[in-house]
Amino acid sequence: MEIILAVVVISIIIGGIMPLFSVIHRFRTDCEAVLLCQRLKYVREISSEADAFATVPGRKYEGIPRIYIDQDNHRYWYRRGNKIIKKWDYGTDINISCNRPEIFFYRNGEATAGTYTIHSGNKIRRVIIDRVGRIRIE
Repeated sequence: MEIILAVVVISIIIGGIMPLFSVIHRFRTDCEAVLLCQRLKYVREISSEADAFATVPGRKYEGIPRIYIDQDNHRYWYRRGNKIIKKWDYGTDINISCNRPEIFFYRNGEATAGTYTIHSGNKIRRVIIDRVGRIRIE
């Protein structure tokens, strides 16, 4: 009888805790989506100060600000050419993937279109960058 009572009490406690994990995963994905969105907007703003590379014939796209994601090490960074300007780490409980290895932001505000998918547990959020540089969360 004591064992049955102990099992019942433990299952009630676990049953009460399980919904909290769902809330935590939803909060983490929402929070990371907002942070990524803000950082993308930051890099887009910085890009307005980039070199006018398009006016120089034969010039490569080295000076264009871009965001690169490193899924293995749970980080992404803003870089210009080969120089990393800023790094941002995200937790190991979050997975961020993108359909492009890098997102470029041009001086006029346009961008290479891409979608970041953020996973935490069974919760998914998407940060979408369209060709004209608009950034939104879905």
